[in-house]
Amino acid sequence: MLEAVSQKNVLLLSRHSDTPARLPELPPEMKLHTETPADEPDICLVYAETIEEALDWLHTIQQTTSRPPVLLLPRTDEQEALLLMKKPLAGLITLDWLHQETDRIFSMLHSGEFLLDPAFYQPLVKATIQLRRRTQPITRFYLDEEAVDPALSRTEKQILLHLANGCNTEAIAEEMFYSPKTVKSYISRLIRHLHAPDRTAVVLHAIRSNWLIDERGSS
Repeated sequence: MLEAVSQKNVLLLSRHSDTPARLPELPPEMKLHTETPADEPDICLVYAETIEEALDWLHTIQQTTSRPPVLLLPRTDEQEALLLMKKPLAGLITLDWLHQETDRIFSMLHSGEFLLDPAFYQPLVKATIQLRRRTQPITRFYLDEEAVDPALSRTEKQILLHLANGCNTEAIAEEMFYSPKTVKSYISRLIRHLHAPDRTAVVLHAIRSNWLIDERGSS
């Protein structure tokens, strides 16, 4: 139970008339408003059923108040959550969690704590790991044999990989025991096959086509 403290005004913003009925009953210390009260509300709770609706509400709120809202969603969507978490929010919760942890959530709302539905923890952790990985330098490329163009010969694939790893003609020739002239001939074949203007474009094509797997080290 919440301690007897001053009442908090909760402004509920929604384009759906049945939204108040879908919420659990608020404790006595919190008063729900569906229209903007005379004084600025202590808590702004936005219910949105689509990502477009949520973004539209957030844009509108940013124009009228500096108080970030708590966003209430009807379901869990990892990609939408990642997008919304980049916006100024006081919380991101679902209806399911609100009904499961009603007392706890209202207590956190009342005290001004940031609210994050546990359903969103895993995608946020994944995104953080991926972001951290992208900041680490690439130390080496490997070919993804299942993804690379099967029309390329074994030698063309090897030369493509050497190019991706920054080797010049002479280094490739030494590594593969070919003459520089032979290596240049294979590079020309790759350029023609991929309709690329030069060897750099060949490597970019391979990266964009996901033919290469990168290995990263600590920065």
